[in-house]
Amino acid sequence: MCKKREEITSIEFDGNFIKEDTPTYRGNRRDRMVRLRCIVCESVFTAVYANAKRIRQKTCSNQCGGILTRRNTAYRADTHPLYTVWASLRDRCNNPNNGRYPRYGGRGIKVAEYFDLFDDFLKYVSTLKQYPYTNITKNSQTISIDRINTDKGYEVGNLRWVDDSTQAANKTWKKPNSSSKYIGVIFCTTNKAWISKLQWKGKIHSLYYGHSEEEAVTARRNFIKKYNLPHQC
Repeated sequence: MCKKREEITSIEFDGNFIKEDTPTYRGNRRDRMVRLRCIVCESVFTAVYANAKRIRQKTCSNQCGGILTRRNTAYRADTHPLYTVWASLRDRCNNPNNGRYPRYGGRGIKVAEYFDLFDDFLKYVSTLKQYPYTNITKNSQTISIDRINTDKGYEVGNLRWVDDSTQAANKTWKKPNSSSKYIGVIFCTTNKAWISKLQWKGKIHSLYYGHSEEEAVTARRNFIKKYNLPHQC
């Protein structure tokens, strides 16, 4: 029995995948083909799937490849620190081999096509409030890019610059084997009690210690609402 081939998906490319195309034959060899869109000239072209996947092909020709290289050269990591930020967020959303992929691409977090080029990403985030860079010098080490709605991707309207405390408070990810399905709530197996805590600006607030998971959740939510904190409930 022949092994069933896995379906080709857009996750193997950088936002320019259209669909699987008609295969081609070279003698007895049958090549799977994919239809892609060039991110430079936006023309549609067909490429051998194995090769295109290996290099995450973005352009239709050497000419467009040269244009893309020249566009990005001015913003490499050694000239603008945000280049590595841009490359990192794209990798954790698109690359299943990235250790953080389950928290991002694995749960549907994507990078908008508008940010396929670094200069477009830089142009947008530099207009947001609290942008921490003057030329390539970062004025505040505690300010970083954050998604407003953590269930949405890196897209226009969902990005902001915040301090580290706000970004940490905005996280929604829970470990798979957590004792509670709620953020900030755990079950202490030693004392057989539910505990809810919250960290804000370097200080840990203990909010509940008792026998009810629901009360622990309520105590945390009430504290967040009372002090108008950015934490996820």
